[in-house]
Amino acid sequence: FWLKLFGSSGARSVALPRVGVARAMAAFVVVSARDAHMSRSGDKSKEMAGLVLLNCALKMGGTPADAVAQPQPHVVCKSSTDVKTRVRLPEGPRLDRSAASASCDFMQATPASRRLATGLLVGTEGPTSPMSCERGRASVERLAAQAASGAPNGFAISRFSLPPPSLSAAFEGCTPRTPGCRRERPRAAGKQGAADLSPAPKSLQLAELPPEILQAVMNLLPSFANRARMGAASNATRRLEWRLVAPRRVDEELTGLGLGCLGARAIAEGLSRAPNTTLGELCLGSNGIGDDGARALAEALRLQGSALRRLSLCNNSIGDTGADALAAALAENTMLEEIDLWSNPLSPAAKRKILLAAKCEVFLESSSLHRLSPVSSAGSPNHKMRAILFDWIAQVHTGVNAPMALDSAPDPQEMLFRTFSHMDAYLALRGAERSELQLVGVACTLTAAVPEGGVDEAAELATWLAFVTDGSFTAQDVSEAADRVRRTLGFQLHRPTSYTFLRRFLRRTGWTEESFSLANYLVELAAIDSACRTYRPQAIAAAAAVLSRHYAAQGISIRQMPRWKTKLLLCAQVDMRRELAPCIVAMSRMHKALHGREDLFVNKKYEWARLHKVARLVPNAPTDISYYVNFLQAD
Repeated sequence: FWLKLFGSSGARSVALPRVGVARAMAAFVVVSARDAHMSRSGDKSKEMAGLVLLNCALKMGGTPADAVAQPQPHVVCKSSTDVKTRVRLPEGPRLDRSAASASCDFMQATPASRRLATGLLVGTEGPTSPMSCERGRASVERLAAQAASGAPNGFAISRFSLPPPSLSAAFEGCTPRTPGCRRERPRAAGKQGAADLSPAPKSLQLAELPPEILQAVMNLLPSFANRARMGAASNATRRLEWRLVAPRRVDEELTGLGLGCLGARAIAEGLSRAPNTTLGELCLGSNGIGDDGARALAEALRLQGSALRRLSLCNNSIGDTGADALAAALAENTMLEEIDLWSNPLSPAAKRKILLAAKCEVFLESSSLHRLSPVSSAGSPNHKMRAILFDWIAQVHTGVNAPMALDSAPDPQEMLFRTFSHMDAYLALRGAERSELQLVGVACTLTAAVPEGGVDEAAELATWLAFVTDGSFTAQDVSEAADRVRRTLGFQLHRPTSYTFLRRFLRRTGWTEESFSLANYLVELAAIDSACRTYRPQAIAAAAAVLSRHYAAQGISIRQMPRWKTKLLLCAQVDMRRELAPCIVAMSRMHKALHGREDLFVNKKYEWARLHKVARLVPNAPTDISYYVNFLQAD
């Protein structure tokens, strides 16, 4: 393909420096020949080809003509045969130095082939790795002929490691250290030749490659992160389309990347290939995905052997057509546990169709704090009454001799927080007199515990809930009140809670049994405290995840995860300064205010041994916003 584009007799002739062309062509032919001679790992070979080409393209710039010659660093790479090859790295643009290290193992290689391969991969042109223009052209012709005939090429690239620095690190000129290589001191001028001080010859620039070649290189890169790095390299690569081909490795967190339908189709294609078949969670929120992208993702959900358990498609542009495709896929999929579809232009009919078809939890609405009226408004309980009601409901959910609908719930804590959410939403929309607050609480419990259609379970639970009100209400009263709650809330019954987000965040940031109990204790305190209603559930969950790591001195073990703060901010999608840090401070102060209060059942509950007695911990977390801003930025 490269010979056809760059060869003098090809369909397209491009006037480019011959040395750079030879390097790029030879690198491509080497990897293509390796791919042809391997009976497995075809995708891995393509990934390697993309990284080789990107590395070569980034290092073909050489030294600018007006640059001052400086002593060149040296790297000694150990091959698999213990042959040390000394390579001189050219001083090029700052982006070139960020990818200046490569680690290669050569198998069945002659010394001449090893030197040629080292020069190709590291992009050098000097006395320690001689490769003239004519020799490079002859080597390319020889390798191309061998690749075309299917003969072994004499050497193979068995491992190519391209360090993946971030975009900011790339432009700051950071040079990652390559495992297996040691850096020597620069040679002094006048010792063993001034050739080391001469600038590298001007060679192929990244922007000089034809766009077809650049697009082919980008398509071979294994992930969207690698493609984003290449896209930021020059003005030429910024015009490339990075969503055309499925990534070899699909990342869990892809929120807010602007994937659109094109990127959604690429993701759907990638989910059908290893190693993405084992992916458990996928976040595609705020990507502008429409009906075409939803149909492609629906086909991916139909695949046999998919391990995907959570899929987030919130804040997109999925309409009824895409909802029909998702409903058909959800009717067949039995592995998915949760799917987020809030903030999509779905009609009520489409929402009902998805709810009827899905075998998993479907979240159709998000928590809209601006719709909730203050707790002190007419017809609603005040702060003290609300705290008493919520604390009593928590005690009801952990009561003895509870019916099967409550006692055998897959996650009793999720049911409790769903009840809290229903109570707040219903009281904000309808209100209730003080004498009816108990009825609202047990009715919301019945609504959260038993889905529509469970007549027998609902009747048994309604009888038990009427009993816990000390005869104030009958089972019929409880059932009728639950029907009113369902009619009033509608699709707001299907909203994620702070506990829903807490489980997701802790999976990303790492948790232990002790830290999980402490985080649960904090979010349950926040559910009772009316002051925390000013924050979104995801902010409350993120705050609890942060505070649960501040009690290691009191015996709360934590699990260290790399870059957990960055993962938390990406997953939570909250503003660190305006929302998350103030929420952490409010939760810390609330913990101090409610700690040790014996009239609260939640304090007694979390003194149980099976919950690691986290209610006995002395609150010691800071209450300064600037502290948490600096803490979260230091990752």
